[in-house]
Amino acid sequence: MTYEEVPGEAPKVPPASGPWARVRHWLQVIEAPVVWSALAIGVSTLGWAGLNMIETPYSLERPGPVVDVQAVVDPAPRLRHGALYLTTVMLTPAHAREWVISYFDPKSLMVPRDELQPRTLTPSQYARMTTQMMDESKTVAKVVALRAAGYPVAISGQGAQVQDLLEGSLASGHLMSGDIVVKVGDTPIQTATDLVAATSAYQPGDSMPVTVRRGAGTEEVRVPLGAYPDNPKRARIGIAVLTHVFAFETPVTVTIKTDDIGGSSAGLMFSLGIYQGITGTDLTGGHRVAGTGTLTIEGKVGGVSGVRMKVFGAEAAGAELFLVPTENLAEAQAASTKVRVEAVATFDDALRVVRAFAAG
Repeated sequence: MTYEEVPGEAPKVPPASGPWARVRHWLQVIEAPVVWSALAIGVSTLGWAGLNMIETPYSLERPGPVVDVQAVVDPAPRLRHGALYLTTVMLTPAHAREWVISYFDPKSLMVPRDELQPRTLTPSQYARMTTQMMDESKTVAKVVALRAAGYPVAISGQGAQVQDLLEGSLASGHLMSGDIVVKVGDTPIQTATDLVAATSAYQPGDSMPVTVRRGAGTEEVRVPLGAYPDNPKRARIGIAVLTHVFAFETPVTVTIKTDDIGGSSAGLMFSLGIYQGITGTDLTGGHRVAGTGTLTIEGKVGGVSGVRMKVFGAEAAGAELFLVPTENLAEAQAASTKVRVEAVATFDDALRVVRAFAAG
């Protein structure tokens, strides 16, 4: 499953009742010039611990842990040197205290929760959805790596099925749950990652031509695109989608074991780890390589969210090279203080860049 967030204004805080009403209103205008004097009064009145009791409609985005895919892929590399880190972002519900801290911490970001999780999903449903996203990412990575290693792989997919729309999605009224996207413009769509890749060719504000199977018929619609809150130049639809009837067959069994990680942005790093394991090559040359990026079954690397936090996490882990989708290059370079950042558009690009770096 692939999940996209759709832009829009920050959601308004619902009217509160009781003693917290004025405090909740204060949180809505926290960016006003008078905030710091209000903050001093609030902290002295409520106490620092008291701020942790005030809920906000935001999530706190921070650098998450890195995982060396060499340790979670089977078959494992014969010679394990260096590291191939997949990078993550940690999202937690933000209370007023976290909001305050984020204003002083450049390695944290407040994100409206409604732009991350559809209101129709419960927390457990959202967790299952991100797990499905990760599972599909692993499957696509296996297909790409095995094909690059010369193995025959038979795949099938019948489009990207819309599961839900985010609050404020610009696709509302154009797409609906149950629609199966089979084409964007003249580009056939087999999988959910195909849809994400096709969307990246457009700009925020564009109207994207989409062909969908709806019920017993097929319709052509034009879907207006918005932008990601952390990357206003990157277009997004604002939907949750799942590949419709996705399957693959290969003569080689590959497994990837990860816990407590969701999403589709690890596809690129998974594919490098799988390729290294099944070919018995040493890609890293003893260096620590980190990266992020979705992957299509054609081996195209797609843009992701949270790149700034992922760069911070990679640097904290001692990474020397960071692979990033081409469309996220500027964001990654702006966040980097010491790690070398390289843009890649395909899996083959990533192989070339890593090998060149390892060779010195």
